[in-house]
Amino acid sequence: MVTEAFITLVFSRPRDPHAEPAFRHMVNEVLEAAGHLPAVIIPHFYDAMPGGPVFTYLRRLTTDIILLAPLYPRAAQLVLRANGLRYRLARQTDDVPQRQNQSDRRLWAFDYREYGSFEVLRNAVAALVAEYLQGAGSLAGERPLVEEIEEATRSRWYPVIDDEACVNCFECLNFCLFGVFDVNTEGRVFTAQPDQCRPGCPACARVCPAGAIVFPLYPDPKIAGGDVVEEGQIIPLVDLKSGIGTVTTPQKPSVAGNSSQAPRPTGDRADDKESHPPTKQTLQQWLCQADDDAH
Repeated sequence: MVTEAFITLVFSRPRDPHAEPAFRHMVNEVLEAAGHLPAVIIPHFYDAMPGGPVFTYLRRLTTDIILLAPLYPRAAQLVLRANGLRYRLARQTDDVPQRQNQSDRRLWAFDYREYGSFEVLRNAVAALVAEYLQGAGSLAGERPLVEEIEEATRSRWYPVIDDEACVNCFECLNFCLFGVFDVNTEGRVFTAQPDQCRPGCPACARVCPAGAIVFPLYPDPKIAGGDVVEEGQIIPLVDLKSGIGTVTTPQKPSVAGNSSQAPRPTGDRADDKESHPPTKQTLQQWLCQADDDAH
């Protein structure tokens, strides 16, 4: 049995209560495959307040995180950063071995909206966990103790700033009419009054010359934190040596209308034109399909 955990599974719930049964099914599938790692279920963390129970709990974690949430990986990283949690977004194959120090905490973020089946997502997470726990024994047969953090949340809408991309040009500060942005003691622009933002408004992200402003729930992936990773930088999940069985690489979802699109976890796009990716399925669609199959 693993006596020391180096990584924690974090499941962020969807906003739609109708998708809750499918979400719980996904959690059970992943936990069965991932073994006995510590795990926690939280509300949709974009809606959580900085001083609330969710971020108070997450700040106490000293491990790396596998985060399953309905957000693009970059958006998930920036929401955590906006709440005082700095994680390096892990994508490279050499990110898997144990980190060298506590300050180099890594985030493995999975946008579960972009997976066409529970099996694909389960195998992807299980392969990653197996890399962390090499030599620690079997992953199966032992369920973790799952914590659940409750917080009364409401639907929020606010921008998060990528401070590593921001050039501090003050375009957002000068443009916004609602007092969302201000300058901190170091002379850097930051989101001072996030809840002053008008729901659905992404205007400041459009005027930002560096693309440093992200609205995680906006339909356009370029504004929502998707489509920013350079080709060849994403770890192919099929390269993770899991020993659990065949690991299937998630297929790139088709895009129609305003459907969002996340980067596929592979750097090889040569066969995109010849492939026929499945239509994107949300958790609610999975749930409806499961109900139909049952009847």
